Amino acid sequence: MVRVAIDIGHGSNTWENGGGKGVIRNGVVYEEHDFNSLVAQELDRLLRSNGIDTLLYQQPFSPEVGLTQRTNYYNAQNVDLVWSIHANASSSTSAEGRCAFYWYTASEARRLAELYVEEVRNAGYSTHGTGLHASQPGSWTNLHICRETNMTAVLTENGFMTNNTDFQRIFGSGQSTYVANIARIHAKAICRFFGISFEDDGGGNTGQQYIEILADSLWTYNTANWNDRAVIVSRGEVFTVIRDRFYVDGGYMYQIKSGLYITANPTYVRVYTR
Repeated sequence: MVRVAIDIGHGSNTWENGGGKGVIRNGVVYEEHDFNSLVAQELDRLLRSNGIDTLLYQQPFSPEVGLTQRTNYYNAQNVDLVWSIHANASSSTSAEGRCAFYWYTASEARRLAELYVEEVRNAGYSTHGTGLHASQPGSWTNLHICRETNMTAVLTENGFMTNNTDFQRIFGSGQSTYVANIARIHAKAICRFFGISFEDDGGGNTGQQYIEILADSLWTYNTANWNDRAVIVSRGEVFTVIRDRFYVDGGYMYQIKSGLYITANPTYVRVYTR
């Protein structure tokens, strides 16, 4: 059976440890790892439903596992493919599009990157330049994941967090649809690479998410800060989710349509899609 390592870019503590992987909007930190985790979870589901075994060493919404530790593990496990999921950033807000990196001497990795670019365009999204970047020594493209893996590996940047349109897709109101589409793009490229006929079950989180309150009373928060309490909501109330589950200081939150934040703890809330 084909075995794919889904490498979730960075970790839930990367920003606070000075890695700077994310963006700040209106005083709120939006961590790249949260988006990467959502894509990885849906990709994991799609690959498994198509008969592909998966490995997630860097766990979603969890502290960062070092790059050397990751690649050593993938090499020891002798997986068939490593796919690292990321989102991009730039000092220019006009920079946008999606792209894939591959080691410059690895022909199979280039072929897989080309399949990703084809699927990106088939889905109606733009690429950053040609969408293809060779990772090589002596350059800013000298990426650890591409360089240190013994098997075929690609790293994808799935839009620019610093671009207004891509930001809405990655973190905003379009997130659920975009996550599902990006995961499907990845899954289709991987299936094509291994000669597997991709079967889309139509599942996943492609609809609008809602939260129903299960507790008798529950605090909401003005910002993504457990100490910044706003108003109390009551059992049975339902709210529209505009930002999917993300990590905040030991727990998880959703952002709801009013702009407030609320716990994602399933003891207190039920999330559903329709």
